[in-house]
Amino acid sequence: MVFSWRKTLIILLGLTLLPVNLEATIGFKQLQYALHEPIEITSDTDLLVFEGSGTYEEPYLIEGLNISTSDSYGIYVTNITKHLLIRNCFIDASFNSIFVENVFEGEIRIENNICFNSDKENGKGIIVFTTRNIVIQNNLCYDNEASGIVVTFCYNVLIRNNHCYRNGGEGIAVALIENLAMHDNECYDNSKEGLYLGGIEFATVLNNTCSRNGEEGVIIEESDGVIFKNNTIRENGKRGVFLHSSDYCFFKFNLFEKNTYFGLSLDDNCDGNQIFYNDFISNFNSERSQAEDNGLGNIWSNNLKEIGNFWDNLNGDSTYEIEGEAESTDLFPLVRKEELETSLINIYFISVVFSFLALFFFYANYDNLSYFSKIL
Repeated sequence: MVFSWRKTLIILLGLTLLPVNLEATIGFKQLQYALHEPIEITSDTDLLVFEGSGTYEEPYLIEGLNISTSDSYGIYVTNITKHLLIRNCFIDASFNSIFVENVFEGEIRIENNICFNSDKENGKGIIVFTTRNIVIQNNLCYDNEASGIVVTFCYNVLIRNNHCYRNGGEGIAVALIENLAMHDNECYDNSKEGLYLGGIEFATVLNNTCSRNGEEGVIIEESDGVIFKNNTIRENGKRGVFLHSSDYCFFKFNLFEKNTYFGLSLDDNCDGNQIFYNDFISNFNSERSQAEDNGLGNIWSNNLKEIGNFWDNLNGDSTYEIEGEAESTDLFPLVRKEELETSLINIYFISVVFSFLALFFFYANYDNLSYFSKIL
C-alpha cells in the first residue's frame, strides 16, 4: 500500500469536524448558562418576561440560567395558574435551589437542572409544597445540607430519573401525597435514607436504585398499597427497606443486597403485605435471616403459584424462616436459574438412566414376558 499525505490530511481534517460528545458522566449536558439573579414569581404577571404563553403546549420557560446566591432561593414560584417549565438551569443557592408552593392550576415541570450546595440549615435542592400536577425529572441534586428533593402535600406527582447524592438528609423525601410515581431514580451516598415515603396513597415505586446511604435505603411509613418493584437496594448503612405502619404493599422483583442489617424489615403495625420473587443476597452478611417480620398476615410467597423469594443462605432447606415476632415463613424459596438448570439436568440424567435400565430389564426378560402373554 502506497502512503499518501493527501489522504492522511483529509482523514485528520474529517476527524476534527466530528461532533464532540459533551455528555457528562451521568447524562447531563454541559451547557452554556447565562448568569442571572435569583427569580421570584408570585403571580402570573411575573411570568410575562419569560418565553412561552403558559399553555400546556407552550409553557412559560425558565431555561439555561446560572443562578448563584448566598441569601435567598435560586428560583421561587407561588400562586400561579399557568403552565411552567424550569429546565437546564445551574443553581448554587444557600437556601433551596428551586422552591415551588401553592400552585393548584396548570402543571409545573422541573427538568434537567443541577441543584447543589444549599448549605443553610435545612437547605434542599428542590422542594415542592401544596401543589397539583408536578413533574420532576432528570435533575441532579447533590451536596445539599438537607435533602436532594422534597415533595409534600401534593397531588399527581411524577419523580423520574433524578440523581441525588451526598445530601445531608434523604436523597428524595415525599410525604402526604396522593397519586405518586417514582421511577428510575438513583439515590446514593446520602447521610440518611435514599428514599423516604410517608403518608402516601396510590404510589408506584419502580426501577430505583438506593445504595451506600448512611441509614436505610428506603423507608415507607404509613403508606398503604405501595407497589414496589424492580428496585435495587444495596450496601446501605442500616436496613435495605423499612416498612412502618403500612398495609397491603406489594414487593416483587427487587434486589436486596449487602445491606448492613435486614434487607427488608416490617414492624408490628404492618398487615397484609405481599413479598415474593425478590432476591435477598448477603444482608446481615448472610449470617442470620435476611428479613424481619413483626407484623400480622404478611405473605412471603405466592402460595397459589408456589413462588417465594431467593435467599442466598437457604442452605438446602425447603422453607426459609423469617426473623421476627410474626414467625413468618417463605414456604417456596426460589433457587437461582443456574441452580435450577443444574437440577433439571440432574433430573433429566436420572430419567434417562432409569429409562435405559427399564428398557434393559424389558429385553433381558423378553422371553419370560412372552411366555406370560401366551398364558394370558
